[in-house]
Amino acid sequence: MPDNLGREQWDKMRMNATLTGSYAVQQGKKQVVAAVLDTGAEVLPTPHVDIAPNLDFARSRSFVDSSTGRALSVADPNPASWDDRNGHGSWCLSAVGAPINVLGISGVAPNVTLVALKVLGDTGRGSFLGVANALVYSGLNKFDVASMSLGGYLNHSDFNAFFVILNRATQFARENGVLPVAALANNNFDLSDGQFFRDFFEAPGEIAGTVGVSATGYFNQKAFYSNYGVGMTDVSAPGGSTRNNSGVPGSGLVGDTGPAPYRGIGRLLGAYTQEGLGGRFPPLNEEECDEATGNCYYYAWLQGTSMATPHVAGVAALIISQYGDFESGGNPNKIHLAPTQVESILQITANNQPCPEDGTFTGGPGFTSADTDCEGNTGYNSFFGKGIVDAVKAVTFNPQQSGGNG
Repeated sequence: MPDNLGREQWDKMRMNATLTGSYAVQQGKKQVVAAVLDTGAEVLPTPHVDIAPNLDFARSRSFVDSSTGRALSVADPNPASWDDRNGHGSWCLSAVGAPINVLGISGVAPNVTLVALKVLGDTGRGSFLGVANALVYSGLNKFDVASMSLGGYLNHSDFNAFFVILNRATQFARENGVLPVAALANNNFDLSDGQFFRDFFEAPGEIAGTVGVSATGYFNQKAFYSNYGVGMTDVSAPGGSTRNNSGVPGSGLVGDTGPAPYRGIGRLLGAYTQEGLGGRFPPLNEEECDEATGNCYYYAWLQGTSMATPHVAGVAALIISQYGDFESGGNPNKIHLAPTQVESILQITANNQPCPEDGTFTGGPGFTSADTDCEGNTGYNSFFGKGIVDAVKAVTFNPQQSGGNG
């Protein structure tokens, strides 16, 4: 990996987003826009070096009151309103599109344009109304991908209005060329278990038209925390895992083979905010300073389906960059590549991952949750969907083999 901390990015290596992999074929086009619906982007007092070069300041917005988490009636374009004082949004933005610039890390699609849409406040809480508004905004602006590392559980009857609003916003976004990608959350739940969930569902990951993402660990196993489910998991991606990594060098668990090759062991590295590091979490972090400017920037090791989701969004952005139509003919509303086709290539080029041999998943040392059942086969199953996304396969695939143009 090209940047100073690139040697730590085992997640990008696992997806073949490397100098000899997808970077050699396609690093993303500036015309492709990936919106990240989260806690914003670190822009104050100093814009983060691994976000700002690709960030569209003019089209970034806040849809939430930072202190209360309530949706704003009118989106706020002021950078002070969508500045990230949590860290989560900055991490996700860098995972999608951190530039190759020597410092820090590189994203899956290091040349695409990023847009920060703040829908979660400083504490990480927000409103489904804010998410819906941001999806509509993405559609109106003809963005290409909407990455949502967020979610919650709704009841079809009690919160039917939220379901209707999210569903309509999602369909509007897709009709306008946006592929919504969302995390399936971190409770180790089988989302397809009707007896357990009954009237409940996970949103926005389960909303029709959204690519639902599960998380994998160091050995391509389901991460101990990741939700899953038949018909719910579309694809998977590295999200990191610290509890089921026995055998990872340096983990301190049975089967270690030597010093840790990665400082975060099973976690993943991404850009972070100074405010976040000075607050609640995370204890494991990095600092990179630019000798030319004297500015220092922060990075953090995290894990979650939140980390897996921008990886999938980044591969989607590469697919659009590689196969999209960028000859508008004077039509600014022309869609680069239909979401149905992007989704099809994502799934076809994912590396199929079989269920564990015994059909179950064990949380690993220190994890007391009951085993969970994996249903399906290597081609599609409840843990991994169609498989773990692969950046180089995605940009070297013959799109004539994929289905759908609408």
